[in-house]
Amino acid sequence: MRLEAVTDQNFCEADYLIANPDVRAAVEKGILASGRRHFQQHGYREKRHQRAPLIFFVHVPKTAGSTVNSHLKELLPDGSPHSEEWFYDDASMHLLDTLSWVSGHIAYSWANSRIPQFTNRRVEYFTCVRDPTDRVRSHYNWLIEIFHRDGHDDNPDWVKSMSEQIRNSGYSIPAIQANLLEYRWHFLNCQTLFLARDIEPMAGAFGSFKFVATPERLTDLLYTMTGKEVSLARRENESPHHFDPQLFREPEMESFLRRHNALDEQLFEFARSGKLSNPTEASTSPPWRARAHVLALRTKRRLAHW
Repeated sequence: MRLEAVTDQNFCEADYLIANPDVRAAVEKGILASGRRHFQQHGYREKRHQRAPLIFFVHVPKTAGSTVNSHLKELLPDGSPHSEEWFYDDASMHLLDTLSWVSGHIAYSWANSRIPQFTNRRVEYFTCVRDPTDRVRSHYNWLIEIFHRDGHDDNPDWVKSMSEQIRNSGYSIPAIQANLLEYRWHFLNCQTLFLARDIEPMAGAFGSFKFVATPERLTDLLYTMTGKEVSLARRENESPHHFDPQLFREPEMESFLRRHNALDEQLFEFARSGKLSNPTEASTSPPWRARAHVLALRTKRRLAHW
């Protein structure tokens, strides 16, 4: 169990009692009125701790999330990567009370909606974002790469179908653009969808994140999450290129992405400013307004596989 120091500002009754069974027993017997009373009278002098909040890492595909997961597993072994495998199963949600961290291809809006239904535990949200063009290019390349990897047949049928179409359509700019539009829920404004406060991010209002990292700030992200310094290792899921990556920097493609991936472009610029790491600012003062044309319920189930 991950612990944190207790102050008047962060005190949580439930987490204090969980971390201090002697205090909990005294409260249950009526000897103490509450954990807070104990902290105010004795706990602060005794330097008592409480259970730390649950770390929830919103793993946006192809934004260095695998690197973050790898380090989290080393630093905090009692966590769950790829939690989308159980997060939508009500019977498995008891895990939220036992883990130090949870990571998954799970949109903030769904996490923030489901978690309070199963636990009153405090949650701190974290995520990574990436240059939008690089993310789309990497994800497009990955859907080709999975055909060449062991375990290809373990992917859902809709993923294999998408991979087949992308591979068979060729790698001209018009073919790539057509595929991006056909599977737009998967490629275009994907980061915005994962970070939006609402299931349908009609106004682009972000969720409340303690830290939103860009690639150059991964060490800061991991330190904020775990309190430990790390040396970043090479990404474990790096793929060889199956087409000329410069195609995505051609003027025709850049113009296309400015039109169709505009929300992610603006999101990334805002993230680089550091303002997305302020929960109050991020949730109440969105810096831009735009519509993301997304079928949210359809997207939820498909994102659960990534």
